[in-house]
Amino acid sequence: KEPPKGLKANLRDSLSSVVKPETYNGKSRAWKRLLFALTFFHGVIQERRKYGALGWNVRYEWSGPDLHASVLTLDTYLTEGEEVPWTGLEYLTGVIHYGGRVTDFIDLKCLRCLLVKYFSEDVMGSDAHCFTPDGVYKIPSDSVLETIDGLTDYVGTLPCHEEPGLFGLHANADITFDKNTSSKALHTLAGSQPVGGSGDTTLESSLGNIISNIQTKMPVPIRMDKAHPETYKVEGDTITPLGTFCTQEVQVMNNLLKLISKTLAELSSAIKGEAIMSDEMERMAAAFMMDKVPEMWMKRGYLS
Repeated sequence: KEPPKGLKANLRDSLSSVVKPETYNGKSRAWKRLLFALTFFHGVIQERRKYGALGWNVRYEWSGPDLHASVLTLDTYLTEGEEVPWTGLEYLTGVIHYGGRVTDFIDLKCLRCLLVKYFSEDVMGSDAHCFTPDGVYKIPSDSVLETIDGLTDYVGTLPCHEEPGLFGLHANADITFDKNTSSKALHTLAGSQPVGGSGDTTLESSLGNIISNIQTKMPVPIRMDKAHPETYKVEGDTITPLGTFCTQEVQVMNNLLKLISKTLAELSSAIKGEAIMSDEMERMAAAFMMDKVPEMWMKRGYLS
């Protein structure tokens, strides 16, 4: 299922799904502290996804089964006593259970670094272990961890909004997140607006004006034979680097101008009823009505 939004909700959901009160209350101190550390780690890596490429190079769908498998590993390794096999736990959790989904080696390195922050001997201290300098996010004291109800009550006191620093990101990461969220909301609203139906004269008139406006502003294709003599100067048996660069860029621009002219003419014929309105033309018309660049132009154009 889709993970809940926010670290607080994520922790509450994870704890309720991986452990039952009767099971939790009979476990050792080490198991309880590492269980919460593991659950916290699970929530952090899931919440990093909302920052897009700032969080992970690839969007990974970590889910409940990954956490369940890690908890089972925790059960297996801590049944014999209090001594914690850190190397084995870190490898199985970071490389096998969670790392098995990771396809980018930089993401895997980041994942294991995050895991070490929560899976280390530091979390086994005698008192509460803080994950953040302000002490808000931490492994609570043993008295709180004594029962699952105490742990759940602690999770309920956590803030509803998390700062990017909690996930190992700069504070400016929130700017990117807010920008992407706003763009997505505006795109959804724009896509829900009616753009007219078949035979809608207002729509046809609007599209016709847009097409005419673009056509009047279209530049003519670039002619390489009009370039400065030094541009395509040949040195030895090869053209200069400037000439090679200009040739490639001129070809890209001319191909784009040719595509724009061709598709504008096709759309103009389609809205007049002189040609069939294909799926591509419908998407192009919808993009114009939402003041967007048609996707087929963007694929052949420049990233900027």
